[in-house]
Amino acid sequence: NVIHLALHSDAQGLVLGWMHDMVAVAEPGREARSFLGGALAGRGSRRGGQFDTCNSVQDLCKATDRFEVDGVLHTYISQHTQMMGGPGGSPAVALLFQRTVPCAHLTP
Repeated sequence: NVIHLALHSDAQGLVLGWMHDMVAVAEPGREARSFLGGALAGRGSRRGGQFDTCNSVQDLCKATDRFEVDGVLHTYISQHTQMMGGPGGSPAVALLFQRTVPCAHLTP
């Protein structure tokens, strides 16, 4: 007898269960640049695609609401913008994502 399981796998084995948590990314900043780099690296080095013009995490979220960063699925939920330094100041943006990560594995 053969049993086929439609499961995802990662370095730890077959994924049996998933959990969700939330993460916020503040832009501009070093963390946002690193986050964007990880998301774009996960898309490969294809040129001429819709992600070539993504210069910020906000640009990425306008192009797609789901992407992987370091192998973890991030789903865009919302953003909050606040002007820093009063009127005429520069905007600071907090972007909120739901992360989907494996929580149970079937290992050999």
